[in-house]
Amino acid sequence: MMRAGLIFLSLSLLATAQAGKFNPVGAGALMRLPHTEGDAYLWVPHSCKHKACSLMVVSHSRGNTSEATLQKPHLMQFFKTFVDDGIAVLISNDAGPNTWGNEKALLYLKSIWEEARSSFHFNGKTFALGYSMGGLPASLSVQKTLYPVSALVLIDARVDMLAAYQGSDASRVQEIQVAYQHDPAATENPLLHDPMTEAFAGSVPLMVIGSKDDRTVPFADNGEKFFLLHGKNPNSVMLQLPGGHLHMNRWDPDTARDILGFLKHLKPGVEKPMEANKQ
Repeated sequence: MMRAGLIFLSLSLLATAQAGKFNPVGAGALMRLPHTEGDAYLWVPHSCKHKACSLMVVSHSRGNTSEATLQKPHLMQFFKTFVDDGIAVLISNDAGPNTWGNEKALLYLKSIWEEARSSFHFNGKTFALGYSMGGLPASLSVQKTLYPVSALVLIDARVDMLAAYQGSDASRVQEIQVAYQHDPAATENPLLHDPMTEAFAGSVPLMVIGSKDDRTVPFADNGEKFFLLHGKNPNSVMLQLPGGHLHMNRWDPDTARDILGFLKHLKPGVEKPMEANKQ
């Protein structure tokens, strides 16, 4: 039985109204999970009625939201590949469009994961996926043990927070100051949640996808560096693709199948989900 308070939506009608070209007929059922920091959306495969399914938690790019994600056909078609394969997809709002992995975003993820796992036939296995700025909350979900994570997938991910804050993009610096409630007149840097300096459990498999052509989030200083530091699990893989930041090839069916292949071939006995933080 589903928990009270969840709002069930017709995915076909919702997508037709909000995303125009996207038509996910037969893919699964979409539930809106209400939250004061922005609703999340849980896309549950029809097959989960008959067998337990795993869960993929998706953290979004800078300026995006869960609502806006529903209006992006290329993203929804990408997620549909996982739903068709029997993985429930949780489209997170990350507590807002520009939260940069702050405390509010992390509390949101912990809360919305708890809600999602109780809302369908869950097998206990969760994958965290973050793209662009979403790499911060996705990585921190592992590092802060917000919920048990079986594997982490990063796409063109921002994971070096200090470099982001000290960069030349003034609007980005201001966003981070707002996200971390930092006084811009202060001389010291804000206390940032920085995946590059946080401990990472080597038992969690890592898949990093990125490009040397990315000028927005330099791959060498983010995804590649993070992989070299933390990709110790023998299942961990790095996939380099051509094209600039969030190029459309990141969302094509081949990339989705590469991710599915990574998730399906995690070796038993090596993949050890972390325990959720009980505090």
